[in-house]
Amino acid sequence: MDPSGRLLSISGGEPPTDRTVGRLRDPWILTEGKDLTRDSRSETTEHSPTVAICEDVPTSVVYDMFAETATHLSARFVGLYDGATAERERQDWWTRVLDLRDERDAVDPYDRAALIAKITVWTAEIRALDEERRG
Repeated sequence: MDPSGRLLSISGGEPPTDRTVGRLRDPWILTEGKDLTRDSRSETTEHSPTVAICEDVPTSVVYDMFAETATHLSARFVGLYDGATAERERQDWWTRVLDLRDERDAVDPYDRAALIAKITVWTAEIRALDEERRG
């Protein structure tokens, strides 16, 4: 919250939106190559979906980012499941939902490096699905 009591987004301003589809971009990867921590030493670009998180960000916050990214990707899989017309394709998407759940549950919530690695992989997968959808 700022001093006036208004809630601020993680980036300190309004969340970035993707004007082409009118939705929020990938969680915690901000545009203009900057990460959440606003540390100019940590950068990422649209073409390198590496999550850069400063050491002073608590592991509990990293875990929240991890859980939210898994939820975001799972929702994408469910959307693709819902949109599939062939039963085999529907089954494939549902299997991915279940595999993601198992993968998420297997990560130690105190293993910061593993959490960040999964966030990076899942964010790249979300972006790949976005690119595929855009054609």
